[in-house]
Amino acid sequence: MKYEILFANGDRSIEVEGWLNVAPSLRAKYGYDVVLGHDFDLSEGGDCTFFWSNQEDAEEDHQGITFRGNALDGGSRALGEVRRVVSE
Repeated sequence: MKYEILFANGDRSIEVEGWLNVAPSLRAKYGYDVVLGHDFDLSEGGDCTFFWSNQEDAEEDHQGITFRGNALDGGSRALGEVRRVVSE
C-alpha cells in the first residue's frame, strides 16, 4: 500500500511504498525528534495521521485539538499529515 505525505508548509507531497517507509522519510526531512501518530489516526481506522517536529508540539496539539479535517488547515502545530493512496 502507498501513502502520501502532505506538508503544511506547502512543500510538494511525496508518496512512499508501505507504512514502514513513512517514518524514515519524515526523519530524513525533519530529524529524529519527529513524532508521528495520535488517537484516531490511520492505525485506528482514521482518515490520516498527523506528524510534528517534536513531542512538545504533539502533546500541545493533543490537548487543544480534536482531529477533524486535516493538519493543513492552519488549526494545528502539525507539520503535515499522512494519508493512504487509494488505487483506482
